[in-house]
Amino acid sequence: MPDGFVIHGFRLGDGAAMGYEATGEDAYRAARTHRQAMQTDPEIELPARTSIHRIVLRPVTKEIMLAVLREDDGALSKLVQTMEAIGYVD
Repeated sequence: MPDGFVIHGFRLGDGAAMGYEATGEDAYRAARTHRQAMQTDPEIELPARTSIHRIVLRPVTKEIMLAVLREDDGALSKLVQTMEAIGYVD
């Protein structure tokens, strides 16, 4: 993985869980679809808006890859160099 590898993500609700996509356009589209699906379930409290993020990843080292494959706590966060909100879906 080259330095500065970029993916995009969106919050799945009020918690920390996120969905991930290759492009910003795909993240906006997936977030809209996710929000529409959430609206059909009366048990789910829909957030006011869903945040879209640009995520820059660090190069993958052997140690990080092993931690991810072993599902070590916090391993995925070691891959993230920066994460910034770039927009919202209402």
